Amino acid sequence: MNLGCAQTFVYGSMLDNRAIRNIRIINLENDIYKGSMYNENIHRKEGKIMDQKLMDAITEKTKELRDAVTCSAEAKAAAQAWLDAVGTQQIESMTQAYLKELEEDIVAIDDLIALAESEQGKQIFGEEKASQVAEHARKIKQEGAVYCDCPACAAAACILEKKEELLEAVKS
Repeated sequence: MNLGCAQTFVYGSMLDNRAIRNIRIINLENDIYKGSMYNENIHRKEGKIMDQKLMDAITEKTKELRDAVTCSAEAKAAAQAWLDAVGTQQIESMTQAYLKELEEDIVAIDDLIALAESEQGKQIFGEEKASQVAEHARKIKQEGAVYCDCPACAAAACILEKKEELLEAVKS
């Protein structure tokens, strides 16, 4: 079960956004949800069954985000808290908090470029790597990227893309 988004980052390279959308569409229309991790009863809330496919996909992306080496401590904690809330009465409030954290943590491509080209970026990445990151970020921006394509940001972007559906699915 994979949406294909987080796997686009491979040592500083990324498929262009058109390819990412195509991968995501193909995966969503095919076998991504076979062998679902949850049964319907886990997502039953006051007689309403949450969208199983959506919950499975968000759960998988959340685990990818949580396990990504590029994920911030705050986003890791929010991801784990959301995973712990799945199937509980706290899912609605935890989803809102989780999405808020992702919106705060996802790195816009222009911010990544600015960081990589700054003195602070050179200290964080090292001078050579900072130059490579800036070059890569400019390249993917030209291809239409809006966000950083590191594993954490790629997973966050996939989750945030489904924000409205997820909020509706967990609504009391």
